[in-house]
Amino acid sequence: MRPQNMLEAANRLKKIYKEATGKDYPRTEPEISKDTADDLNNRAVSLVDLDRQEEALQLWTKALELQPHHPEATYNRGLIQWRSARVTDAHQLTRMEEVRKSHGAEGPANYLLGLVHLERADSESALKVLEEIVDRDTGINREDLRAAITLARQQQPRSRKAIRIFKGHTNQVSAVAFGKSGRFALSGSWDNTVKLWEVESGKCLRTFSGHTNSVTSAVLSTDARFVLSGSTDKTLRLWEVASGRCLRIFTGNSGWVNAVALTHNTRYALSGSEDKKIKLWDVNSGLCLRTLRGHSWGVTSIAWSLDGRYVLSGSYEEMPRLWELKTGQCLRSFKGHDRAVTSVAMSDDGRFGLSGSADRTLKLWHLETGKCIRTFTGHQDEISSVSLTPDGQFALSGSADGTVRLWEVKTGRCLCTFTGHVNKVSSAALGKEGKLGLSGGGGLPGQLFQTQDTTMRLWYTVARSTPNPAPLALSGIRTSETVLSTQTIYERHP
Repeated sequence: MRPQNMLEAANRLKKIYKEATGKDYPRTEPEISKDTADDLNNRAVSLVDLDRQEEALQLWTKALELQPHHPEATYNRGLIQWRSARVTDAHQLTRMEEVRKSHGAEGPANYLLGLVHLERADSESALKVLEEIVDRDTGINREDLRAAITLARQQQPRSRKAIRIFKGHTNQVSAVAFGKSGRFALSGSWDNTVKLWEVESGKCLRTFSGHTNSVTSAVLSTDARFVLSGSTDKTLRLWEVASGRCLRIFTGNSGWVNAVALTHNTRYALSGSEDKKIKLWDVNSGLCLRTLRGHSWGVTSIAWSLDGRYVLSGSYEEMPRLWELKTGQCLRSFKGHDRAVTSVAMSDDGRFGLSGSADRTLKLWHLETGKCIRTFTGHQDEISSVSLTPDGQFALSGSADGTVRLWEVKTGRCLCTFTGHVNKVSSAALGKEGKLGLSGGGGLPGQLFQTQDTTMRLWYTVARSTPNPAPLALSGIRTSETVLSTQTIYERHP
């Protein structure tokens, strides 16, 4: 009689095997279960389509408990967590590299890693990974692979990457800034100098020498005719770009000058100092017009509103402060950080402020209400510098963890992590349209005699035109026996 199903057929064959050999059939009978990692992954993808992300994340977590290096579940869970600002792109890359290492050249791990690079707009890295597997039998749908390669090639001119390394300083670069036009960049260094660079060519156009100690801050005037710099020699200096001459020295601070700023018309300057004070200067006369007092620790950073009415400051205190310049009154303190505020920035409309802290976070503030709108997490060490595009859409941060990170402000998502500096990143700046970023290299905190990173780096940071190009990945459903066999191999090879 013909068996009614495959299970009955298998049982008959096992009986025949035992009668013929006198032994039980040696292969272990697989357990019948719907909850394989493949099945859980595919169910989770369906839940995302139904806008039930939290339930999907729970299923992916369960899938990874069953199979820790399951490619699709690792990729999908990380992708959703990254898009919702729960992890950074660097975290997702690390996890996928681990998966690729465990699976070798076979399977979908390489393809999925390529999609992660595509999502972070690093088209060059995406192509490097994807083109390696074009001729391999990895089980990936060939049309999907070709489509990913085509998209990576289309986006390659806008790939987020390091464009140029500027070399010339002999000590760490403590300050970087763009000119308003984007044609020029400034760098200040512990070698006591400020350098003016042509962005497109990377050529050093002029070096400004005269400070007797480290330069901490530098800005270029709107018309690119003047440079203002601050130094640990307790002075500000105004330089003429055309000649390189020092036109004026501003004295009166009793501590290091950590931050400087210029008005749009170059009539007034601001400085923040270790002496806990913010000073307003008349550029033509060099006279101090007003002193803002209230910080209980040294001022680390200042940002001036576009209309010149307000100043946002950071200090070794845990609270940024907003000041009305006309009266010298502190209008508001912003509570939320639990360590020193190292850097601040302000949107052009004066509505929002951004702060970076030694507590490893960035915070976005509503300046009128004092409310913390968003906290950005992901850096592994203190934030050294923050920058904000004029429209407030994107932020750039540098950190002692050696990375530069680009953030989407409205979501808090880390869009891309840039690496390349030898030690810490001491300064960072975004260009006006957010297409380019600058960063300055430094030494490790507390290790003054270690080899310093003396370079400034230019990054292509532009936002891509295609948001979220990486699709979620379905698993090719395998038999339970295949799954168990694969898991056995995995357990034998830790």
